[in-house]
Amino acid sequence: MNTRRRKPNHGSMVKN
Repeated sequence: MNTRRRKPNHGSMVKN
């Protein structure tokens, strides 16, 4: 799951 340089996540479970 590449969520490093993607749209600013809403802190659902990636930024958690």
